[in-house]
Amino acid sequence: MSQEGAGSVGVDAVSAAAMDGIAVTVDGEIVHANAALETLVEREDLPGESWRVLFPAGTCDRIEGELLDRVAADGEWCGRVSARRASGSTFAATLSIRAADDGESIAWALRDDGGEDGAELDRFETIIETAQDGIYSLDENLEFDFVNESLCEMVGLPAADLLGESVADFFVYDDEYAFAAELRERILSGDSSVGTVQGTSAAGSAGRLHLETRYRLHPEPDEEFKGSVGIIRDVTERVERERELETLNRINELLLDTVREALRTPSRDAVEGAVCERVLALDRYDFAWIGERTLDDGEILPRATAGGDEDFLADLPLSAAEGETTPIDRAFSEQSVQVANVEAAGSPGEQSVLADRGFESQLVVPLRHERTVYGALVVYSTEVDAFSDRERDGFAVLGEALGYILNAIKTRQLLFADSVVELELEVADDDSLLFGSAAALDCSIEIAGVVETGSLTLLYADVDGTTSHRLVDHLEDAGAVDGARVIDDEDRQRVEIAFDGSVFVDAVRAAGASFESARIGPEGARLVVEVPAAADTREFLNHATASFDHVDLLARRQRNRPPALDGRLEGPLEDLTDRQRTALEIAYAAGYFDWPRASTAEELAESMNISAPTLHYHLRRAEAGLLSSIFD
Repeated sequence: MSQEGAGSVGVDAVSAAAMDGIAVTVDGEIVHANAALETLVEREDLPGESWRVLFPAGTCDRIEGELLDRVAADGEWCGRVSARRASGSTFAATLSIRAADDGESIAWALRDDGGEDGAELDRFETIIETAQDGIYSLDENLEFDFVNESLCEMVGLPAADLLGESVADFFVYDDEYAFAAELRERILSGDSSVGTVQGTSAAGSAGRLHLETRYRLHPEPDEEFKGSVGIIRDVTERVERERELETLNRINELLLDTVREALRTPSRDAVEGAVCERVLALDRYDFAWIGERTLDDGEILPRATAGGDEDFLADLPLSAAEGETTPIDRAFSEQSVQVANVEAAGSPGEQSVLADRGFESQLVVPLRHERTVYGALVVYSTEVDAFSDRERDGFAVLGEALGYILNAIKTRQLLFADSVVELELEVADDDSLLFGSAAALDCSIEIAGVVETGSLTLLYADVDGTTSHRLVDHLEDAGAVDGARVIDDEDRQRVEIAFDGSVFVDAVRAAGASFESARIGPEGARLVVEVPAAADTREFLNHATASFDHVDLLARRQRNRPPALDGRLEGPLEDLTDRQRTALEIAYAAGYFDWPRASTAEELAESMNISAPTLHYHLRRAEAGLLSSIFD
């Protein structure tokens, strides 16, 4: 046994008389070891060796990675470990480590716990350290006194930052911690032996997590909390998945409620107000509003809000400055749902206003039907990344349904109107393909019909001044249409043109007007449209001005409409399905009912992107429906 270096800590006489094994280390090297320690570990001449020879590898890792940090912070540590003899066998021991006053030496005291279970303890420590779940223990003050590596990785904190910290700091929400405290009291009173608690944590660099812990108290609590041990599992994905499914179910319910509201009160204000209120009722979001873009200057004007004080919208720069873009602008221009965190979206002014309200993320949903956007639903949340991909998809469906309803409300207003206003306009547009075709071929093109097939718009036009074949060739050479074919090359010179979008149709239908006629010539075009007499005709004129290069209002005529056929809005057509009506309209416009036929069933089917037998089925059903309304 050596006494070299022992005088610095004054342990010579004490260590010689002690029954426990005692060692002193400096910079990890043993400089003093008493006879009891050498006997305990069956080693001689320990001075000069590393303290690591006293323990198996797993315990060494724990001491180096955790316990020495606690000694440096608190001055001492004491607990059970696995120790190792020279033969390689292990035994359970109690280890006490204390920092000396000189700031360089560390005193170690090792006591045999009286059993050859060191291997079992070593295996137990290995299991704890290799477990994927977080494992911890709390002392009587609800502070961590042990954490395994998996828990540190889970929350993104080193063990030194967790040990000694209160478990209360793990909880984001007070009500969750209150529930955990109540459960602990019930366990102490004997109601249960094991507790399970779920809570939200944002303690470390891993960000906000949903954690679930299952724990039990130390043996024999005797109605007094003396600590606990438990396992923590990251259940963030499960919780988010459950929340997403619940939110999607409630979005589906919102869709049904919106349809019911539209049927009960066919008012745009009522429908939009109800949607905002029901979005807030999902209990996941903090503010919702619907706005529309004005046609004259492109400003965004709020129409309905929910979520408390909406005065902040007056300070919110809703339209982007030159050279900037915002999620709202992109929703209108790209006609797609936009999701962004506040700090990374919009202008600095928008970020500042939203941050002052505590909002962290936003979602903007275009309310569109076909190619027309009637407005945007904007939803804010105080959580970062609050909108999942599934929620985004659910809101996209809601936006399309609401756009359809808003379009139906406008259409209903026109159909129900006792009187209408007929507007005759002269327009010109250098970028329009039909305008360019009329000028290039020195001809006039008269729109004979427009049919929506779902994915495409089919426009039927009669040509004067050139042939239908020349117009089709010109359109195909320009490459700006999805398809064009000659229907009649003798009397009417009729063509069918398939568009992905049409300036004429979009400009008219977006304002709730009906398309009556249009004749396009080399110098421009003359349009005739109908709007409800009660509607604001300026809305359509503003939209037309925004859609065409040049617009002149030539005439404005108000006239009464005849009563609806059979007391219904559209007479016998009202009984047809959408597919039946589309098939009937295309067949009529394409000359299928002419003699001889201008189009075959196969050509009609190709225009509708369906098979010929399916076309015949829809046509036969439509014809039967019309005839039964006349003869039955």
